[in-house]
Amino acid sequence: MTGQALAGPAEGRRATLAAARGALERALELDPYDPVAAIAYFQSFTRAGEPTPETAMVLVAKVAAMVPAAPWPRLLLGEELVRQGKPDLARRLLQPVLYGAYDSPEKKAAQALFGAS
Repeated sequence: MTGQALAGPAEGRRATLAAARGALERALELDPYDPVAAIAYFQSFTRAGEPTPETAMVLVAKVAAMVPAAPWPRLLLGEELVRQGKPDLARRLLQPVLYGAYDSPEKKAAQALFGAS
């Protein structure tokens, strides 16, 4: 629904995003540990270029904590932290991705986020 809202006409975007977020909030009420719903809720703000509320940030932080080896949730949160002017916090969060033992697309994206090669 978020994708439909962003791809659709501007005049209906706010209502469609609100409906998408409402559905995601209900999903999270049913299962507060659902990483897919948590990430989708978070991205409903970041993809729309809107300020990301703390609740959405906390949800993705919990996903990163639940699956510490998964680099993608960390990268999503790190990108948002950099956007919010918190690069030091983002760098700490992304340390396992930046300095992990294997190369991944997320590692390259994290390095680019900080201008590292």
